[in-house]
Amino acid sequence: MVLCMHLMFFVAINYITGVMVAVLEKKLSSEIGFRVIIKNPHLCVGGH
Repeated sequence: MVLCMHLMFFVAINYITGVMVAVLEKKLSSEIGFRVIIKNPHLCVGGH
């Protein structure tokens, strides 16, 4: 359980920092975000 919570924490930090970089580089796109979620479905289901 604790390992799963740590994994979810790091996935969330990774996603947030990725969005921050995209904003700074002016490359924020819902299409790119959608592709990331499709390629990494664990982002939506909490790492399960």
